[in-house]
Amino acid sequence: MTVDEVLAGDEVAGRAMAMIRGWASDGLTRYDGDVSRHGIPGPADAGQVVSPTALEEWARCPHAYFVRRLLRVEPPGTPEELIKISPLEAGSLIHEVLDRFFTEQSLAGAVPGGGQRWSDAQRGELERVVLEVAAEFESRGVTGHPLLWRQERDRIAVDLQLLLDDDERLRGQSGRVQVESELTFGIREHAAVRVGLPDSREIWFRGNADRVDRAGSALVVVDYKTGSAGPFKMDIHTKIRRRFCFDFEGSGTETRPLPRSVRPAR
Repeated sequence: MTVDEVLAGDEVAGRAMAMIRGWASDGLTRYDGDVSRHGIPGPADAGQVVSPTALEEWARCPHAYFVRRLLRVEPPGTPEELIKISPLEAGSLIHEVLDRFFTEQSLAGAVPGGGQRWSDAQRGELERVVLEVAAEFESRGVTGHPLLWRQERDRIAVDLQLLLDDDERLRGQSGRVQVESELTFGIREHAAVRVGLPDSREIWFRGNADRVDRAGSALVVVDYKTGSAGPFKMDIHTKIRRRFCFDFEGSGTETRPLPRSVRPAR
């Protein structure tokens, strides 16, 4: 009797044999990662809404996109080994500080534009917000060893002050002024952003714009990059990576207009 005859009716063993034969064959099979005939959705497929980060991951490594974004596979965590704050938590802290600081300054009508400088009082307020948000993260137990965390917190505070320095130089050169912080699109009730492709397909984006500046009649989106999966390195003041000009629906007089489409800024 052949192996197939012995294993007839054993579904598990049959699948195992198919996998072994697939690996041993010269052809590309689903056991080697070929999923082209299995209806795997792509970012530009109808009904798909993706984040800019997910699209970047798909372009850089489709297999990583498939495993993480579609199969939802993540490496196991080891919370008992937490010594330093993770890059993810540190990035969340920085975004929360910047959003809270801008919101407070915006409500007070104190957001500087053009060549205006941040005042000493505003810089002191930023330091207060850093300590306030840091205390909230400490209470959640995600900041690691107290001594290492104090060093990291102080480094974050210094880099955020450097970010204000860069903001002053950028505004002085371009005349820009910040008008939004953490602008949400494609999530819950917020409209997604459409990007047209040369072949007439469309990609619909969801996410949060870290910061939106107004430069004359144009709107510029700024993306803060605050870390990676490797050892944490604060570099937000030098990693403003990508800008887009948004086309907005309506007259632009709405308090929070919804983006309709997007094109790369010149």
